[in-house]
Amino acid sequence: MCTSSGPARESAVALVEVGVETFACTARVETGYERDARYELFATRHPQLSDYQARTQRRIPIVALSRRR
Repeated sequence: MCTSSGPARESAVALVEVGVETFACTARVETGYERDARYELFATRHPQLSDYQARTQRRIPIVALSRRR
């Protein structure tokens, strides 16, 4: 589970829960080559993502989470 305190931005703080652990992350919307490479990786593992992309005109965002220290 991931929660955020507001609308999507270039960089935001998110609270992530994995099992019983909760920690803060920086959420960053990927762009350019990084976005395209990660999208292809996800689409390979989850074919329904490509099916959804084919049915919409918007570009599906890819958000990278980096654990804050």
